[in-house]
Amino acid sequence: SALPQHRIFSIADPDAVLDGFTIFNGYKSDGAGVNLLDGTLRNCLIVSNWANNAFGGGIRMYGGMVDNCTIAFNKSRWAAIVVDGGELDSCVIYSNQVGVGGTAGGGGGVEIDNAGSRLRNCLIFGNGAAAGGGGVRVNSGGGQVENCTIVSNSTVNGYSSGGGLY
Repeated sequence: SALPQHRIFSIADPDAVLDGFTIFNGYKSDGAGVNLLDGTLRNCLIVSNWANNAFGGGIRMYGGMVDNCTIAFNKSRWAAIVVDGGELDSCVIYSNQVGVGGTAGGGGGVEIDNAGSRLRNCLIFGNGAAAGGGGVRVNSGGGQVENCTIVSNSTVNGYSSGGGLY
């Protein structure tokens, strides 16, 4: 039988701060670990979450701030972290996998979909995607990648587009 779906946190208040938590084992169609509309995640470990049908195994962001977090071992069909708004700063993002379930997912570490989104001062390594952007995928909506180290990410299944950045 199918596993029950559950998201660990959904945060929408701009004054909300989640500091020092381990966010583990979420299972949801998107935003399995955290669905962040606004607010702040700080000093958190976001690990082993699975978006089983869409985006953001670790985090689905529409706004807010993710600061000094480690995001690892999450999986999804498309993008371990989806940033449709907000900022990730000083995060370590590693060993996330997308394209799980046979889809050609991109953005193994992070996918940025909005011009108002920013990824800065982050280390992104060891992530994999079945399509473009093993480490980071910046879609046509834009966004900023600033002062990040993106290393040892890959694409698989015959895709050669942007193992690190696409």
